[in-house]
Amino acid sequence: DGNVHLLIDNKSTAKQITFNTAYRVAQGDDQLTESKTYDVPSGESELIINTGIVADANVYMDQANGFKDEVYVSGGAYTYMTGPKSTVNNFNTAGYPQESVSNYPDGSLVLAGGASINGSLGDWTSVVRSLSADGNAYDLSSYNGVRFDASGTGTVQVILNMTDTQNYNYYAYRINLAGESKTYEIDFDQFKELYGSQTKFDAAKIEDIGFIFTSDDNPGLTSINMEVKDIAFLSSSVTGISSETSTPSSFSLEQNYPNPFNPSTVIGFNVPIQSQITLTIYNIIGQKVATLISGQLNAGYHSVNFNAANLSSGIYFYRLEGNNISITKKMILTK
Repeated sequence: DGNVHLLIDNKSTAKQITFNTAYRVAQGDDQLTESKTYDVPSGESELIINTGIVADANVYMDQANGFKDEVYVSGGAYTYMTGPKSTVNNFNTAGYPQESVSNYPDGSLVLAGGASINGSLGDWTSVVRSLSADGNAYDLSSYNGVRFDASGTGTVQVILNMTDTQNYNYYAYRINLAGESKTYEIDFDQFKELYGSQTKFDAAKIEDIGFIFTSDDNPGLTSINMEVKDIAFLSSSVTGISSETSTPSSFSLEQNYPNPFNPSTVIGFNVPIQSQITLTIYNIIGQKVATLISGQLNAGYHSVNFNAANLSSGIYFYRLEGNNISITKKMILTK
């Protein structure tokens, strides 16, 4: 909530105590420091130090009688990992402006800062944001979705890693980055295990959120360039699928990415006003083979993953319909 909450047990009489706070707005930043004197009553009390949303902070006191105490608080950290065939040329977590809780729905858990990464892609590269200083799970059972800003090029698996994840079978949702920064909102129930059903989803066991580039999802993509920032877990309902904050002026249907694909691809589209929308897949002879969306959607940018593991190689068409519009594009499945 932008505050550091301290539980203080003053075993002496009421007194004034000066607390020093050294904090970083974003991971990798230099520490900012401030001191403030508080009235501390006798016994147990809660002291609230308003820092705004920060990456981490040290709060310490140094009394004239020689008593010292210090606490360290952190909301987790960004890191990156790569496969043996990939390299990272630059990874930066510094310089991100301080976020305000007023920019998010009430009750949101906002993570400070962001990370940018670029390098070569030979197999896989990931950016991971832990949710606690020690890397342990953070109970997100009172939240039902996640929101973040991301930019770059390529298809990214957004993953939620739980304490009992087996065989890298993360709960994941694919998004198609489109160059400029977009705000994505994804419900927890949109995340599905990558390789069949092994572990029941439990938001109380989430250790980190990750963003993974793989060469399988991005054939022909040899370099990566991505930025992710302003991650927040939402306690109120969100739009579902992925949405862009700015409202588009007209209906549009993006070319799926990757294309050709095997077996998954991402289809993005714009909806200018709340509409009844269907997104369907047809084979080359006009037979419907899948319905990806059928229902009311809010205005905004949306994207959905299409998995064609059960279909044969060939040419397929995907059609967006709603509010007296119909847009069709071609895609190629290559196995």
